[in-house]
Order: sequence, then structure tokens, then C-alpha cells
Amino acid sequence: MKLVSILFMAVVLACPSYSARDPQEKPELLKRVNPEYPKVLLLAGVEGEVYVRATINEQGKVENAVVTRATDNRFNDAALDALKQWKFKPATLDGKPIKTEVTIPFKFAIGDASLPPGKLVTLREKITRFLGGGTAAELLPDIDSSAYCILGGDYGLLSGFLREKPKAEKFGGGHDTEILFSHLKADAKSTAALLTVETQMGKLKRWHTILCMAQADGTWRIADWHVSP
Repeated sequence: MKLVSILFMAVVLACPSYSARDPQEKPELLKRVNPEYPKVLLLAGVEGEVYVRATINEQGKVENAVVTRATDNRFNDAALDALKQWKFKPATLDGKPIKTEVTIPFKFAIGDASLPPGKLVTLREKITRFLGGGTAAELLPDIDSSAYCILGGDYGLLSGFLREKPKAEKFGGGHDTEILFSHLKADAKSTAALLTVETQMGKLKRWHTILCMAQADGTWRIADWHVSP
């Protein structure tokens, strides 16, 4: 499975804190691996923090990593899997490498600051549910009456396409459809947003480019939808 867009994988790492027995020379980070943002949480717009306590041994490897605090336990595995791949120059005391305990906080945050939360995120969730095999009925109220769609070689009103079952099935394809990639980008004024999604069902892959526009009442509607052949 492909990784999600890097804009949604921003992981901010604060400085580690050390145990009471501070070494003369603290561990130096040589190799860092960023966690993968859990896709379910990413698509839902969920952010969180995880604090991991671990031992850095005399060889600079991570041992005994455990989560001490988390805002959402669903981030735990991603943080632990990443930290276990880190490599340090070990701490020293009297010129000799020693084990040191550290606590490292991971912050999982959606990296695009222009992405507004709330109703746009809700619309994205509806779209991804539909593409994953959901019904078109949930989407119809969120489609602008003038929204057009390019579906392979067909061109017409999006609402009309979604009401025709054979055409609607071409968007998602069924419950076996997998979301490979999802990237949502809003403009600086949060008046328009572009959602790009890659789907796969069996060997068939499709790209969906969806334009969403903000309404006067704060809601968002789909303005255009382009599906690759």
C-alpha cells in the first residue's frame, strides 16, 4: 500500500527528556524514522500526541520502548514502530558508553495549516466512504446543482451520474475498493479546496480530482469531479 501524502504525515518531535542520572554526554540522534500517520485517523482528521519512554543502550540502540501517555491510543503502534528504528550515539559517563532512559514525545498533526477543520473534513469523509463502496445517496445533498463530472469518456451533471447505478459504480466499484492516496488542499481564504484520491479495486486504479467550494452558510459542496479512465 502506498503512503499517504507527506502533507498529512507531519510529525513534530520535541527534545527528549532524560532520567535523573544524567550522563556527562547525552545521547546524540544519528538516525530518525518518522512514524506513518495511521490512515484511518488521517482520513478522519484526528490529531494526537504520544509520549514514549525508552532505554538507549551502550550501542546506541533503542530498548524497552513503552508508551507512558497518549491522547489517542490508536497512534501508539506508529510511534513505537518508528522509535525502534532510531539509532543514537550512546550517552557516556567517565568516557564510557552507558545506558540512558529517555522520554520522547511524538506529535501527529495534519501538516497543511490552510486546511480548515469541521465541515470540509466531514465532506471528505463522505466522499471516501462513497469511494470505498458506500451509497451515492449520502453525497447527493452535498453536490452543487451545476456540478459537472468527467467520468472516463463521459461528461455530464455529477448528480445525474450518481443517480445512475451503472455510472455510480464506476466511481468506487464496491466494498473491496481501497483508498491508496488522499490529499486535501484548501486555499488561504478557505473558499475552495481540491481533494485528490487514488483508489484501487483488484488491478484497476483510478484517480479522482474533486473541487469543493465553500458556501455562504459555512457548508461545503462538490463543484466538479474528474475520474481518470
